[in-house]
Amino acid sequence: METAVKKEPKKPYTMREAAECLGRLGGPKRAPGDGPPGVKTVWIGLMKLYILPAYRERLT
Repeated sequence: METAVKKEPKKPYTMREAAECLGRLGGPKRAPGDGPPGVKTVWIGLMKLYILPAYRERLT
């Protein structure tokens, strides 16, 4: 199976944007008034990010 090549983003993500993306993976939908995601939420998101390629490999 051929893997699609993705283009790099026009500008790199900031640390804040990266932490927010990992926070979305690691926890429930956040309310607009909430602060940035916590360490535990970011950690859970990072673990999910590491697991995703293994799931994809099993499905193909």
